[in-house]
Amino acid sequence: MKYTSVCILGRQPALGIAELESTLGAKSIIATTNHAAFLNTPANEIPGQRLGGSVKIGAVLAIIPSVNWDDILDQAQTDILNHAETLTDGKLKLGVSVYGMNIGANRINRSALAIKKAIKTSGRSIRIIPNKQNELNAAQILNNKLTQELGLEILIIRDGSETIIARTTHIQDIDAYAARDQARPKRDSKVGMLPPKLAQVIINLAVSNQGPETGKVILDPFCGTGVILQEATLMGFDVYASDNDPRMIEYT
Repeated sequence: MKYTSVCILGRQPALGIAELESTLGAKSIIATTNHAAFLNTPANEIPGQRLGGSVKIGAVLAIIPSVNWDDILDQAQTDILNHAETLTDGKLKLGVSVYGMNIGANRINRSALAIKKAIKTSGRSIRIIPNKQNELNAAQILNNKLTQELGLEILIIRDGSETIIARTTHIQDIDAYAARDQARPKRDSKVGMLPPKLAQVIINLAVSNQGPETGKVILDPFCGTGVILQEATLMGFDVYASDNDPRMIEYT
């Protein structure tokens, strides 16, 4: 299989791709679309918790030489049935996200119900997470535990005349980002706040990573409220900083 994994990119795809190149190496990226980057790195080796520019990471299940929805649905159903056989007993929760195809939430929901019928025929209990748009958002995936045991989000991504089907293995932890952003002990509306996701991207672009961060040092000479330092520390770097405003030193 020419692709092993896929990263669903955030609002600034070019930044997400550049971050992946810096973090994993340019040769790891085989192809890109407006929504995704396809890689030859296994999904479980991609450090999703430190990537600000990739919203989802998925393991590729199949690549089909078609963009016909019925063909895609048949393959997705087969992949879901095969995956269900590897899980422990219990009610399976299924979500579907579609990228690069003008399908619409209603058609996706109807297709998901058809898959549900096939899964139930095999003797497996299943609950469908309904789509409000083509893609499920991070809150839906986290709240329904679709990356945990008995959870499953299927990614359907158009790549030219082919369609990639993948299973989501990692989703950005929006609650953790919110806590680090909104619950900071010091804020300054005039200075503004650098979002933690963007801080992660900046750090990853500055430091090409091909090994552990222990012993590597980040210097932020204009640290503001310390978001870069916060994220760099969480990523395992040693950090130093300065600022000409005493308040910013205190806030940091």
